[in-house]
Amino acid sequence: SSFCSGVFREPLNGEDFAVPVPPQTLLPLLGYRSCVQSFIHLAELPADVLGDDRAVFLRNQGHTVHEMIETLKEVAQRNNLVLGKITMSHDPVVAKIIQGWPSQIDAARAERLGFPADTDLDRVVQDFIDDFMPC
Repeated sequence: SSFCSGVFREPLNGEDFAVPVPPQTLLPLLGYRSCVQSFIHLAELPADVLGDDRAVFLRNQGHTVHEMIETLKEVAQRNNLVLGKITMSHDPVVAKIIQGWPSQIDAARAERLGFPADTDLDRVVQDFIDDFMPC
């Protein structure tokens, strides 16, 4: 579902955004910088360190949709950005898809292998603003 990135991207671009799931929905989240760094880290890991099991759940943090929206508002305000309107608009099709996703992911193996992790949601939002918002 594109709503996970859209909840940040669209309001930051001044576009209105309808959130299709309940605010208490818990989602594992990984910022794009950590995601890219994780791919690089994986590519640079020696094969013998990974062993036969090549599956690695990337490090993440669990956040509710409410936390995501509130953090977005706080970071946008600090950056003097006007957000598009965010409304709650339940979409049963999208909600059913999201309900099938894990709400938490055990990334202990990634941590042991030295994969990067986000420090907090505030930083993830600020990174997006720094990298993709016009000055």
